[in-house]
Amino acid sequence: MTDDESRIIRHLLEVEGEASAIINSAREEADSVIAKARAAEDEKFKSEYTALRKQLSEKEAEQKKVLLEKHEAELESYRQNLRNAVQDKKAFSACLDTVLFE
Repeated sequence: MTDDESRIIRHLLEVEGEASAIINSAREEADSVIAKARAAEDEKFKSEYTALRKQLSEKEAEQKKVLLEKHEAELESYRQNLRNAVQDKKAFSACLDTVLFE
């Protein structure tokens, strides 16, 4: 191998080394950019998730309160109807006599 060939091969190896260094540097920079973007998106997701969870919890509590009030009103209406119902004890006794003793 001649001196020129050796010089060319060394030069090519140097160029390859520089290219490898550039690629490694670019890879590290890309990894850094990706990590920062991921962290920013994770924080954005967490913030939006927390806000949505709070909103849904408030809506659930509101709906639960409305349903509880409606349930209590219906239950009170039922109780009032029971209190206002007229008991016909004579007819009830006659019905029992018919069912049980005949």
